[in-house]
Amino acid sequence: MDEYRTRVRIYAGVVLAIVLLLGLRLVQLQGMSGATDDGLPPGSAVRGQAVEASRGAMYDRNGTLLVDNRLTYTILLTPRYFDRSKGPLLADLLGVPDSTVQQKLDEARARNAFRPTPSFREVSFETFSRVQEHLYELPGVSYDLELRRRYHTEAQSAHVLGYIHEIGKSTLAQKRSEGYRSGDRIGRTGLESAYESVLRGERGQELVLVNVHGTEVKQYRDGTMDEPAVSGHDLHLTLDHELQAFAESLFVDKRGAAVALDPDTGGVLSLVSKPDVDPALFAKSVSTATWDSIRSAPHDPLFNRATQSGYPPGSTWKPLMALTALETGLLEENERLDCPPSYRIGRRAFKNHDGQDEGRITVTKALEVSCNTFFYQVM
Repeated sequence: MDEYRTRVRIYAGVVLAIVLLLGLRLVQLQGMSGATDDGLPPGSAVRGQAVEASRGAMYDRNGTLLVDNRLTYTILLTPRYFDRSKGPLLADLLGVPDSTVQQKLDEARARNAFRPTPSFREVSFETFSRVQEHLYELPGVSYDLELRRRYHTEAQSAHVLGYIHEIGKSTLAQKRSEGYRSGDRIGRTGLESAYESVLRGERGQELVLVNVHGTEVKQYRDGTMDEPAVSGHDLHLTLDHELQAFAESLFVDKRGAAVALDPDTGGVLSLVSKPDVDPALFAKSVSTATWDSIRSAPHDPLFNRATQSGYPPGSTWKPLMALTALETGLLEENERLDCPPSYRIGRRAFKNHDGQDEGRITVTKALEVSCNTFFYQVM
Protein backbone atom coordinates (compact mmCIF):
# COMPACT_ATOMS: atom_id res chain seq x y z
CA MET A 1 0.00 0.00 0.00
CA ASP A 2 2.83 2.40 0.90
CA GLU A 3 4.54 1.58 -2.36
CA TYR A 4 1.32 2.38 -4.28
CA ARG A 5 0.90 5.73 -2.51
CA THR A 6 4.50 6.59 -3.24
CA ARG A 7 3.98 5.93 -6.96
CA VAL A 8 0.82 8.07 -7.00
CA ARG A 9 2.67 10.92 -5.35
CA ILE A 10 5.50 10.65 -7.84
CA TYR A 11 3.09 10.65 -10.80
CA ALA A 12 1.17 13.58 -9.34
CA GLY A 13 4.39 15.48 -8.80
CA VAL A 14 5.48 14.86 -12.38
CA VAL A 15 2.11 16.01 -13.75
CA LEU A 16 2.19 19.10 -11.53
CA ALA A 17 5.72 19.91 -12.67
CA ILE A 18 4.67 19.59 -16.32
CA VAL A 19 1.67 21.87 -15.76
CA LEU A 20 3.87 24.43 -14.02
CA LEU A 21 6.43 24.33 -16.83
CA LEU A 22 3.73 24.75 -19.47
CA GLY A 23 2.26 27.65 -17.51
CA LEU A 24 5.63 29.35 -17.21
CA ARG A 25 6.25 28.84 -20.93
CA LEU A 26 2.86 30.35 -21.76
CA VAL A 27 3.60 33.40 -19.63
CA GLN A 28 7.00 33.67 -21.31
CA LEU A 29 5.48 33.48 -24.79
CA GLN A 30 2.93 36.14 -23.89
CA GLY A 31 5.70 38.37 -22.67
CA MET A 32 7.67 37.79 -25.85
CA SER A 33 4.56 38.51 -27.94
CA GLY A 34 4.05 41.74 -26.08
CA ALA A 35 7.65 42.73 -26.72
CA THR A 36 7.35 41.88 -30.41
CA ASP A 37 4.24 44.02 -30.79
CA ASP A 38 5.82 46.99 -29.05
CA GLY A 39 4.27 46.25 -25.67
CA LEU A 40 0.68 45.78 -26.89
CA PRO A 41 -1.53 43.13 -25.27
CA PRO A 42 -1.80 39.71 -26.94
CA GLY A 43 -4.26 39.63 -29.83
CA SER A 44 -2.89 42.68 -31.58
CA ALA A 45 -1.81 42.30 -35.19
CA VAL A 46 0.03 44.10 -37.96
CA ARG A 47 -2.12 45.19 -40.90
CA GLY A 48 -0.95 46.57 -44.22
CA GLN A 49 -2.84 49.56 -45.60
CA ALA A 50 -2.57 50.88 -49.13
CA VAL A 51 -1.24 54.41 -49.60
CA GLU A 52 -2.73 56.04 -52.68
CA ALA A 53 -0.30 57.60 -55.14
CA SER A 54 -0.85 61.20 -56.18
CA ARG A 55 -2.04 61.27 -59.80
CA GLY A 56 -0.03 63.46 -62.16
CA ALA A 57 -1.23 66.98 -62.95
CA MET A 58 -1.85 68.47 -66.42
CA TYR A 59 -0.62 71.83 -67.74
CA ASP A 60 -1.30 73.65 -71.01
CA ARG A 61 1.41 74.84 -73.44
CA ASN A 62 1.91 78.04 -71.41
CA GLY A 63 2.23 76.32 -68.05
CA THR A 64 -1.35 77.02 -66.93
CA LEU A 65 -2.51 74.40 -64.44
CA LEU A 66 -5.51 72.52 -65.83
CA VAL A 67 -5.94 69.53 -63.51
CA ASP A 68 -4.50 68.43 -60.18
CA ASN A 69 -5.78 66.70 -57.03
CA ARG A 70 -7.65 67.62 -53.87
CA LEU A 71 -7.74 65.83 -50.52
CA THR A 72 -10.97 64.09 -49.47
CA TYR A 73 -11.99 62.13 -46.38
CA THR A 74 -13.33 58.58 -46.53
CA ILE A 75 -14.80 56.41 -43.77
CA LEU A 76 -13.94 52.70 -43.99
CA LEU A 77 -15.91 49.77 -42.56
CA THR A 78 -14.53 46.34 -41.63
CA PRO A 79 -17.68 44.20 -41.13
CA ARG A 80 -15.94 41.40 -39.21
CA TYR A 81 -15.08 43.75 -36.36
CA PHE A 82 -18.02 46.16 -36.48
CA ASP A 83 -20.50 46.05 -33.60
CA ARG A 84 -23.94 46.49 -35.17
CA SER A 85 -25.24 47.95 -31.92
CA LYS A 86 -22.99 50.92 -32.72
CA GLY A 87 -24.78 51.50 -36.01
CA PRO A 88 -27.03 54.29 -34.65
CA LEU A 89 -24.00 56.10 -33.20
CA LEU A 90 -22.12 55.99 -36.50
CA ALA A 91 -25.24 57.04 -38.41
CA ASP A 92 -25.68 60.02 -36.08
CA LEU A 93 -22.04 61.07 -36.50
CA LEU A 94 -22.31 60.80 -40.30
CA GLY A 95 -25.73 62.42 -40.48
CA VAL A 96 -27.29 59.51 -42.39
CA PRO A 97 -30.11 57.03 -41.59
CA ASP A 98 -29.16 53.91 -39.66
CA SER A 99 -30.43 51.85 -42.61
CA THR A 100 -27.72 53.42 -44.78
CA VAL A 101 -25.02 52.26 -42.37
CA GLN A 102 -26.46 48.73 -42.40
CA GLN A 103 -26.60 48.77 -46.21
CA LYS A 104 -22.96 49.87 -46.43
CA LEU A 105 -22.00 47.09 -44.01
CA ASP A 106 -23.69 44.50 -46.21
CA GLU A 107 -21.93 45.87 -49.30
CA ALA A 108 -18.56 45.79 -47.52
CA ARG A 109 -19.17 42.23 -46.31
CA ALA A 110 -19.89 41.15 -49.89
CA ARG A 111 -16.44 42.44 -50.88
CA ASN A 112 -14.35 41.23 -47.96
CA ALA A 113 -15.55 41.04 -44.36
CA PHE A 114 -12.01 41.18 -42.98
CA ARG A 115 -10.63 44.14 -44.94
CA PRO A 116 -11.50 47.84 -44.58
CA THR A 117 -13.83 48.93 -47.39
CA PRO A 118 -14.38 52.58 -48.47
CA SER A 119 -18.02 53.06 -47.52
CA PHE A 120 -18.60 56.80 -47.04
CA ARG A 121 -16.55 58.84 -49.47
CA GLU A 122 -15.97 62.59 -49.52
CA VAL A 123 -17.44 63.34 -46.11
CA SER A 124 -16.88 66.89 -44.90
CA PHE A 125 -13.95 67.72 -42.64
CA GLU A 126 -16.40 68.41 -39.80
CA THR A 127 -18.03 64.99 -40.21
CA PHE A 128 -14.63 63.32 -40.48
CA SER A 129 -13.52 65.03 -37.26
CA ARG A 130 -16.62 63.86 -35.37
CA VAL A 131 -16.08 60.25 -36.43
CA GLN A 132 -12.38 60.45 -35.62
CA GLU A 133 -13.14 61.62 -32.08
CA HIS A 134 -15.35 58.56 -31.46
CA LEU A 135 -13.19 55.88 -33.10
CA TYR A 136 -12.47 54.33 -29.69
CA GLU A 137 -16.20 53.55 -29.46
CA LEU A 138 -16.46 52.21 -33.00
CA PRO A 139 -14.58 48.95 -33.57
CA GLY A 140 -14.32 48.12 -37.26
CA VAL A 141 -14.44 51.79 -38.29
CA SER A 142 -11.37 53.53 -39.72
CA TYR A 143 -10.63 56.30 -42.18
CA ASP A 144 -8.56 57.08 -45.22
CA LEU A 145 -7.42 60.22 -47.00
CA GLU A 146 -8.14 59.97 -50.72
CA LEU A 147 -7.26 62.19 -53.65
CA ARG A 148 -9.80 63.35 -56.23
CA ARG A 149 -9.35 65.30 -59.46
CA ARG A 150 -9.67 69.10 -59.29
CA TYR A 151 -10.17 71.28 -62.38
CA HIS A 152 -8.89 74.86 -62.57
CA THR A 153 -9.94 75.84 -66.08
CA GLU A 154 -12.58 78.13 -67.52
CA ALA A 155 -13.02 75.63 -70.34
CA GLN A 156 -14.39 72.20 -69.48
CA SER A 157 -12.15 70.45 -72.03
CA ALA A 158 -14.14 67.34 -71.19
CA HIS A 159 -13.41 65.22 -74.24
CA VAL A 160 -9.75 66.09 -74.58
CA LEU A 161 -8.80 65.80 -70.88
CA GLY A 162 -11.19 62.91 -70.23
CA TYR A 163 -12.29 61.72 -66.81
CA ILE A 164 -11.51 59.03 -64.26
CA HIS A 165 -13.99 56.67 -62.64
CA GLU A 166 -14.02 53.69 -60.31
CA ILE A 167 -12.73 50.63 -62.13
CA GLY A 168 -15.43 48.21 -63.30
CA LYS A 169 -15.48 44.46 -62.78
CA SER A 170 -14.57 43.56 -66.37
CA THR A 171 -11.70 46.06 -66.51
CA LEU A 172 -10.48 44.91 -63.10
CA ALA A 173 -10.36 41.31 -64.31
CA GLN A 174 -8.08 42.42 -67.17
CA LYS A 175 -5.84 44.71 -65.13
CA ARG A 176 -5.57 43.01 -61.75
CA SER A 177 -2.10 41.77 -62.74
CA GLU A 178 -1.05 45.43 -63.12
CA GLY A 179 -1.78 46.08 -59.46
CA TYR A 180 -5.33 47.43 -59.72
CA ARG A 181 -7.77 46.66 -56.91
CA SER A 182 -11.49 46.94 -56.39
CA GLY A 183 -12.34 50.57 -55.62
CA ASP A 184 -9.39 52.00 -57.59
CA ARG A 185 -10.06 54.84 -60.03
CA ILE A 186 -8.83 54.64 -63.60
CA GLY A 187 -8.79 56.92 -66.65
CA ARG A 188 -11.82 56.19 -68.80
CA THR A 189 -11.58 58.65 -71.72
CA GLY A 190 -9.34 61.30 -73.25
CA LEU A 191 -5.84 61.97 -71.96
CA GLU A 192 -6.72 60.46 -68.58
CA SER A 193 -7.13 57.12 -70.35
CA ALA A 194 -4.41 57.46 -73.00
CA TYR A 195 -1.76 58.33 -70.38
CA GLU A 196 -3.12 56.22 -67.52
CA SER A 197 0.18 54.42 -66.96
CA VAL A 198 2.07 57.73 -66.85
CA LEU A 199 -0.36 59.63 -64.62
CA ARG A 200 -1.23 56.82 -62.23
CA GLY A 201 1.92 56.45 -60.12
CA GLU A 202 2.64 53.49 -57.83
CA ARG A 203 0.69 52.59 -54.71
CA GLY A 204 2.59 52.42 -51.41
CA GLN A 205 1.88 50.59 -48.16
CA GLU A 206 1.97 51.50 -44.49
CA LEU A 207 1.96 48.99 -41.64
CA VAL A 208 -0.21 49.69 -38.60
CA LEU A 209 -0.93 47.85 -35.38
CA VAL A 210 -4.57 46.98 -34.76
CA ASN A 211 -6.18 45.61 -31.61
CA VAL A 212 -8.48 42.60 -31.27
CA HIS A 213 -11.38 44.73 -32.57
CA GLY A 214 -9.55 45.64 -35.77
CA THR A 215 -9.12 49.25 -34.64
CA GLU A 216 -5.90 50.97 -35.64
CA VAL A 217 -3.70 51.72 -32.63
CA LYS A 218 -0.52 53.21 -34.09
CA GLN A 219 2.12 52.84 -36.77
CA TYR A 220 4.14 49.67 -36.76
CA ARG A 221 7.75 50.37 -35.77
CA ASP A 222 7.18 54.09 -36.27
CA GLY A 223 6.71 53.61 -40.01
CA THR A 224 10.27 52.46 -40.64
CA MET A 225 9.00 49.48 -42.66
CA ASP A 226 6.47 51.42 -44.75
CA GLU A 227 6.72 51.58 -48.55
CA PRO A 228 6.11 55.16 -49.75
CA ALA A 229 3.83 55.79 -52.72
CA VAL A 230 5.39 57.08 -55.94
CA SER A 231 3.53 60.01 -57.50
CA GLY A 232 2.48 59.90 -61.14
CA HIS A 233 4.18 62.06 -63.77
CA ASP A 234 2.75 65.41 -64.85
CA LEU A 235 1.65 66.06 -68.45
CA HIS A 236 2.66 69.24 -70.29
CA LEU A 237 0.25 69.52 -73.19
CA THR A 238 0.17 71.36 -76.52
CA LEU A 239 -3.32 72.65 -75.62
CA ASP A 240 -3.84 76.40 -75.35
CA HIS A 241 -6.32 76.98 -72.53
CA GLU A 242 -7.43 80.42 -73.75
CA LEU A 243 -8.03 79.13 -77.28
CA GLN A 244 -9.89 76.13 -75.86
CA ALA A 245 -12.15 78.39 -73.80
CA PHE A 246 -12.84 80.61 -76.84
CA ALA A 247 -13.66 77.61 -79.04
CA GLU A 248 -16.05 76.24 -76.44
CA SER A 249 -17.79 79.63 -76.20
CA LEU A 250 -18.73 79.31 -79.87
CA PHE A 251 -20.69 76.12 -79.17
CA VAL A 252 -23.06 77.30 -76.45
CA ASP A 253 -26.35 75.41 -76.93
CA LYS A 254 -24.98 73.90 -80.15
CA ARG A 255 -23.79 70.53 -81.38
CA GLY A 256 -20.58 69.98 -83.25
CA ALA A 257 -16.82 69.70 -83.04
CA ALA A 258 -13.78 71.86 -83.67
CA VAL A 259 -10.07 71.07 -83.72
CA ALA A 260 -7.22 73.56 -84.03
CA LEU A 261 -3.72 72.29 -84.86
CA ASP A 262 -0.31 73.94 -84.79
CA PRO A 263 0.63 73.96 -88.52
CA ASP A 264 4.34 73.66 -87.72
CA THR A 265 4.24 70.73 -85.29
CA GLY A 266 0.78 69.19 -85.69
CA GLY A 267 0.21 69.67 -81.95
CA VAL A 268 -3.42 69.94 -80.85
CA LEU A 269 -4.11 73.51 -79.67
CA SER A 270 -7.81 73.01 -79.08
CA LEU A 271 -10.28 70.15 -79.31
CA VAL A 272 -13.97 70.72 -78.68
CA SER A 273 -16.92 68.35 -78.87
CA LYS A 274 -20.37 69.50 -77.82
CA PRO A 275 -22.50 68.64 -76.00
CA ASP A 276 -20.25 67.31 -73.25
CA VAL A 277 -20.20 66.64 -69.51
CA ASP A 278 -18.34 68.56 -66.85
CA PRO A 279 -15.42 66.23 -65.91
CA ALA A 280 -15.55 67.58 -62.34
CA LEU A 281 -18.78 65.59 -61.98
CA PHE A 282 -16.77 62.37 -62.16
CA ALA A 283 -14.29 63.60 -59.57
CA LYS A 284 -16.99 62.75 -57.03
CA SER A 285 -18.83 59.51 -56.43
CA VAL A 286 -21.42 59.34 -59.20
CA SER A 287 -24.72 57.75 -58.24
CA THR A 288 -26.41 55.22 -60.49
CA ALA A 289 -29.24 57.67 -61.14
CA THR A 290 -26.82 60.41 -62.22
CA TRP A 291 -24.89 58.04 -64.46
CA ASP A 292 -28.10 56.81 -66.10
CA SER A 293 -29.24 60.40 -66.72
CA ILE A 294 -25.92 61.21 -68.44
CA ARG A 295 -26.06 58.13 -70.65
CA SER A 296 -29.66 58.81 -71.66
CA ALA A 297 -29.21 62.57 -72.21
CA PRO A 298 -30.13 63.95 -75.67
CA HIS A 299 -27.37 64.00 -78.31
CA ASP A 300 -25.09 61.70 -76.26
CA PRO A 301 -22.73 64.08 -74.37
CA LEU A 302 -20.23 61.23 -73.85
CA PHE A 303 -19.73 60.84 -77.61
CA ASN A 304 -16.56 62.56 -78.86
CA ARG A 305 -17.59 64.10 -82.16
CA ALA A 306 -14.07 65.34 -82.83
CA THR A 307 -12.47 61.88 -82.90
CA GLN A 308 -15.27 59.33 -83.21
CA SER A 309 -17.66 60.86 -85.73
CA GLY A 310 -17.80 60.39 -89.50
CA TYR A 311 -18.50 63.93 -90.67
CA PRO A 312 -17.82 64.61 -94.39
CA PRO A 313 -14.74 66.83 -94.81
CA GLY A 314 -16.67 69.41 -96.85
CA SER A 315 -14.61 72.30 -98.24
CA THR A 316 -11.66 71.57 -95.95
CA TRP A 317 -10.23 69.33 -98.70
CA LYS A 318 -10.01 72.20 -101.24
CA PRO A 319 -6.72 73.79 -99.98
CA LEU A 320 -5.11 70.34 -100.00
CA MET A 321 -6.44 69.69 -103.50
CA ALA A 322 -5.16 73.06 -104.71
CA LEU A 323 -1.70 72.51 -103.20
CA THR A 324 -1.45 69.04 -104.74
CA ALA A 325 -2.50 70.31 -108.18
CA LEU A 326 0.05 73.16 -108.07
CA GLU A 327 2.92 70.97 -106.85
CA THR A 328 2.28 68.25 -109.45
CA GLY A 329 1.85 70.69 -112.34
CA LEU A 330 -1.80 69.87 -112.99
CA LEU A 331 -2.56 73.54 -112.44
CA GLU A 332 -0.60 76.77 -112.88
CA GLU A 333 -0.83 79.57 -110.32
CA ASN A 334 -2.40 82.03 -112.75
CA GLU A 335 -4.27 79.49 -114.86
CA ARG A 336 -8.00 80.12 -115.17
CA LEU A 337 -10.78 77.55 -115.22
CA ASP A 338 -14.53 77.92 -115.44
CA CYS A 339 -16.61 78.05 -112.26
CA PRO A 340 -20.07 77.17 -113.66
CA PRO A 341 -23.16 76.65 -111.47
CA SER A 342 -22.85 72.89 -112.04
CA TYR A 343 -20.38 70.39 -113.46
CA ARG A 344 -21.25 66.92 -114.70
CA ILE A 345 -19.10 63.83 -114.13
CA GLY A 346 -20.65 60.80 -115.77
CA ARG A 347 -24.34 60.76 -114.96
CA ARG A 348 -24.04 62.95 -111.86
CA ALA A 349 -24.08 66.75 -111.75
CA PHE A 350 -22.17 68.50 -108.95
CA LYS A 351 -23.27 72.03 -108.01
CA ASN A 352 -21.96 75.07 -106.22
CA HIS A 353 -23.46 75.74 -102.81
CA ASP A 354 -25.51 78.76 -103.90
CA GLY A 355 -25.54 77.94 -107.61
CA GLN A 356 -23.16 80.81 -108.33
CA ASP A 357 -21.40 81.29 -111.69
CA GLU A 358 -18.04 82.98 -111.14
CA GLY A 359 -16.85 82.71 -114.74
CA ARG A 360 -13.20 81.95 -115.42
CA ILE A 361 -11.15 82.29 -112.23
CA THR A 362 -7.74 81.38 -110.78
CA VAL A 363 -7.17 78.85 -108.04
CA THR A 364 -6.76 81.68 -105.52
CA LYS A 365 -10.20 83.03 -106.39
CA ALA A 366 -11.63 79.51 -106.38
CA LEU A 367 -10.51 79.09 -102.77
CA GLU A 368 -11.86 82.53 -101.87
CA VAL A 369 -15.37 81.81 -103.18
CA SER A 370 -15.18 78.06 -102.39
CA CYS A 371 -16.10 77.03 -105.93
CA ASN A 372 -17.01 73.36 -105.98
CA THR A 373 -17.16 73.01 -109.76
CA PHE A 374 -13.65 74.47 -110.21
CA PHE A 375 -12.11 71.72 -108.07
CA TYR A 376 -14.18 68.94 -109.64
CA GLN A 377 -12.45 69.85 -112.92
CA VAL A 378 -9.05 69.63 -111.23
CA MET A 379 -9.87 66.18 -109.88
